[in-house]
Amino acid sequence: MMSSTQKQSQHLTRRHAVTDNFATDAIYGLATSFNYKNIPDLKPSTEYSQLVALKTSCDVYADMVMNAATIDDLRYGRPP
Repeated sequence: MMSSTQKQSQHLTRRHAVTDNFATDAIYGLATSFNYKNIPDLKPSTEYSQLVALKTSCDVYADMVMNAATIDDLRYGRPP
């Protein structure tokens, strides 16, 4: 029989996996949507500089999209 602590740990492990998978899918989806070349693997052994370059590009792309949007686009979820 599992203790309460073991159950909590198991639950957290599952939740972290779900969150990690969602984040990975979102990052790959964004990078793919603006044709980012050479998307690095999102794993602990990936070079930090590759991850920073990807994040910087994603930030710039997001800023461009947000700056092109009107208040109504943002309010009603319409693309710019």
